[in-house]
Amino acid sequence: MNKKLIIFCLALAVAAMSLPVQASFYSDTIVASSPLSFWEFEDASMADQAVCADTMGIESGKYRNRGAPGSGIADIKKVPGAIGGNAAEFHGTSGGNGNYVDVPDNNYWFYGGVNYRLERSANMTLEFMEKARDLTDYPRLIQHENGTANNYGAGSNGGAPADAQLTVIGPAGNTWYTWPPGLFNGAWHHVVVTYAYTDPNTTMSWYLDGVFQGSSVKAGSLTPPDDWSDLIFGAEGNQNYVYNGYKGALDEVAYYNYVLSPTDIAAHAAAVPEPATIALLGLGGLALLRKRT
Repeated sequence: MNKKLIIFCLALAVAAMSLPVQASFYSDTIVASSPLSFWEFEDASMADQAVCADTMGIESGKYRNRGAPGSGIADIKKVPGAIGGNAAEFHGTSGGNGNYVDVPDNNYWFYGGVNYRLERSANMTLEFMEKARDLTDYPRLIQHENGTANNYGAGSNGGAPADAQLTVIGPAGNTWYTWPPGLFNGAWHHVVVTYAYTDPNTTMSWYLDGVFQGSSVKAGSLTPPDDWSDLIFGAEGNQNYVYNGYKGALDEVAYYNYVLSPTDIAAHAAAVPEPATIALLGLGGLALLRKRT
């Protein structure tokens, strides 16, 4: 066998073996920053009512499918993840059908006398990986819904991917629309949205693949919420009704009850393994084999 081909095959094997290590490195990097909750979508099943585990052990959710019989809405699909492993692909609609992950915030978890429910912080960060497939129907990728309108989350105002705006849901019903070139282009992207409260305003900022994109100041705070709220992935609403469904994949969703620093955000994005590396190696291998034959 050609020596160059042997060397290439060995390099390819080493690179392939490094993928789980890279994925673990990303997860370890996130956990080291102490998120309150971290959903990695590595569950055995994503069928209706299956558990969506929280790596931090605080707020596990449930995979839900509200597709009516004959609606054509499939269960959440397990697809290759952004860093290896699995991601969750949603097939939502603008109406009540669709699928989503429901994280009920009416669960209590106390540590040292502190209530760590997900909606109890005016300063917070959402971090996730997204791979959009279709942006019609004003999809919500992540949204916390409650009766006092002190919501938070991220979605899109719809339209063609090149024209779609990022929708950042903020306090007191204030919403910020910002154009994110390259965000919804069908590839995996690392997204961070932060909320920093300084009485009486909240500064909402967002980052794409570790790079600061902009900020907006809105009046009000994310607190206090009501007691029967839900954090929804892949739609907007609660366990009884969802709408503005998302068509695309989510992975590595993390929630922090503080504002991540730009340095930490850049480090998290840098920890995302490059899928293009293995793809290029594979193409190179095919080229070598074709040349040999």
